[in-house]
Amino acid sequence: MKIKLLLIDDDRISLLIAKKYLSDHCIKELVEEIIAFTEAEDALKLLKQAKSDQDQCLFWILLDVNMPKINGWEFLKLVEKYKLKNLLKVAMLTSSISEVDKSTAKSFDTVHGFFTKPLTQEKCEEFKALINQQTS
Repeated sequence: MKIKLLLIDDDRISLLIAKKYLSDHCIKELVEEIIAFTEAEDALKLLKQAKSDQDQCLFWILLDVNMPKINGWEFLKLVEKYKLKNLLKVAMLTSSISEVDKSTAKSFDTVHGFFTKPLTQEKCEEFKALINQQTS
């Protein structure tokens, strides 16, 4: 099955770093495409379109928690509302170290990992292992 990685973060610099790091060092052999979004709403549009097109693809999402307009938690609730859960798997990539946020992440069955910024080689390898574990 094709895997596409969506990076959702309002911080353009974090997106640029994550996209470059992941594509150069970590998961280029696992994913068909890496797509970055500064607004969660745009990612939702892509997922809704994929659902209506019956795209045979699994979307892995690295999702920030703290964003304007639609934050990470609201995004996950909208994924449930629009019945998009079967299309995706999520790992949080956030600057938050809050235990409340970690607990909230665990309450969503689509969330399979929680990583704090910045993305490092070690975290990249953990994410790669997570993808392999969850998609095999």
